[in-house]
Amino acid sequence: MSVSGRGMKAVVMRIFENLFNEEISGERERIIDPEVLGRPMGGRGPHETLLVIASLRGSFPDLRFEVEDLIAEGDRVAALWTMTGTHLGPFLTVAPTGRTVRVSGVTVFELPKGRWRSSRGSWDLPHALAQLGAPVPGMGAAPAPPSGDSA
Repeated sequence: MSVSGRGMKAVVMRIFENLFNEEISGERERIIDPEVLGRPMGGRGPHETLLVIASLRGSFPDLRFEVEDLIAEGDRVAALWTMTGTHLGPFLTVAPTGRTVRVSGVTVFELPKGRWRSSRGSWDLPHALAQLGAPVPGMGAAPAPPSGDSA
């Protein structure tokens, strides 16, 4: 089954919209290959991959990915995205802060036969941690946002 560049981009948009931004029942079986491997967050197979997504959504219940650009070549699609969310659950080693995070990244999806088989990506984790006020190696913690109270 050959899928056009436009069709591959549509699959990636469905991954972001129907798995990351919302959990659409039944969609995962249509767009995730049974042998999926998600990197760098991990997750082998649909179950583990969905656990990684659920963990991220648990940390940021209002999680939103905005896809800014998609480039398709062969069975790969590169997605440039911005993630936003309010930190209301544990994230890595950081207890909930109630702060909003906005961070950019890029992910390259491999989609043989039009299904998510693997992905590799990079995102600005140090910037995300700094927005939460967490210590970042080589950097201090970000200052708390102004409270809005005047002295």
